[in-house]
Order: sequence, then structure tokens, then C-alpha cells
Amino acid sequence: MAPERAFESVRGDYERALREIFRERCERAGREVPDVTDDRMLYALEELTLAIEREQRTERADPYAFLNLQGASGSGKGTIGQRIVAAGIPKLARTTDRARRPDEVEGVDYFFVSEDEFTRRLAAGEFAGTPEATYGERRGMDRKVLDAHLRRGQFFIEGCARVPLEFLGYPPTADLPFLNTYLLTPSFDELVNRLQGRSGEERSAAGQATSVNSDDQITKRIRASVEHLTKSRHVEGDRPMTDVFVVNDEVGRATGIILDLLGQPRQEG
Repeated sequence: MAPERAFESVRGDYERALREIFRERCERAGREVPDVTDDRMLYALEELTLAIEREQRTERADPYAFLNLQGASGSGKGTIGQRIVAAGIPKLARTTDRARRPDEVEGVDYFFVSEDEFTRRLAAGEFAGTPEATYGERRGMDRKVLDAHLRRGQFFIEGCARVPLEFLGYPPTADLPFLNTYLLTPSFDELVNRLQGRSGEERSAAGQATSVNSDDQITKRIRASVEHLTKSRHVEGDRPMTDVFVVNDEVGRATGIILDLLGQPRQEG
């Protein structure tokens, strides 16, 4: 299948996933499901989930203990994460058994260990909850690191839809209020553009010609993005594993929304 046709095939899956999430959220909130066109679905989902979260937020006095920031590759988690750190909210680095990338910093992005060391720590119960493999990589929250962040106050983690299950399975965090935010690109075409740009940057960093055909790899990443979005629909008990969806059309706007939810002042610039 030609790359363009493959992309269009995934577009349908992506739009169906968004529409299904929107329908489920309306029904869970006891709201009528409005007729929304595909080009408005992303922002309709953002508006709906923000409204629901803000309504629920007024019913409880305690601030969020921490933030789980999730989103597929290309959604801008790293960039927005930097803005959140600049606002004074530290990031909790997880432990992973994959190799460190050239632009990553030990103890800031992740703690990097071998597969054998990760397995040893997992067997010894050193991780909160039960880490599972995500796209062939294992990532876990070290109990000591997590406990230290809990003592210091509000923090965030770049996670995924399964990370809340680890929090819910760990007694010190099981009953704490936390916010699960999913970042969306402003359109499917923008998702493709960002993934194509990232692929070119990675090839350049690896010393490969940017003309090397990477359409198959990009298609795989787009399909992984749809899978990630689908997993965000998971509900544990009565709680959706994603509270709000935020469209990252402009970094300042998206970051401002998240900081507002966390009760933090917006950052200029």
C-alpha cells in the first residue's frame, strides 16, 4: 500500500477513536451527544472534558497531588513538560530498560538501566504498582523516587494511560487526587507532519541521509498513536484513566490550560 493510502487508512481509525471517546464522555456525564463535525471534534472533546473536570473540581477542596501528562509521539509532551518545570513543578523521572537517546539526560528524562537490572528491581518490588511493557520498553516508578516527590509536593510525570493504574495500585498514592491529561495535535495532518519531522531529525542525528525512505516507520508511529489514543479510553472502576484532553495547537495556550487546572499561575511567553 502506498504511504499516502496507508496514512488515509489510519486517519479513519484516528477519527473514529476520537468520536467514540467523545460519545462515551457525553454519556458518562449524562449529556446529550451533540452532532460535531470531524474538523471540530478535537476542540469539542477538549471543551467537554475541561468543563466536566472543572465541575468536578469545585466539589473537592484538595488540590491535585500530581499530574500524569500523556500523549502519543509528536504530541509535544517534552516541550510542554519543560514549560511545566519552568513553572516550578518538578518532573518525576521513571526507570526504563531501553537505551538512552543522544538528547536525553540521566535522572532528568529517565533513569536508564539494563534489562537484567530492571527485571531484578521488578522482582524485588522496587517499583510502584506493576509496570508493563509499552511498545517494547519497560518503564517503572521507583518507590523511593516517588516517595521523595510526594514529600516535596506537587509534581508531574510523562506517562501513558496505564500509569494511573500504577498509582492506584500503590497505597501511598491510591487515594490521592491526581490529574490525567492527554495531549492532542491540532489535526491528523499535523500529527503526520510532526512525525515526519521527527523521523528526519532522528535520521540526521544518526548520520543518515534525510532522503532515506521512512514512510513505513512513520506509518507504524501513526498506528501507534491511534493505539495510544484508544488506550486512553480505559476506565478503572468508575474512573476514566484520562481526565482531560488538551489540543496542543500552541504551546503557551496548552500549557496555560494545564497550569490553570493545577492551580498554578500561567507563564508569559
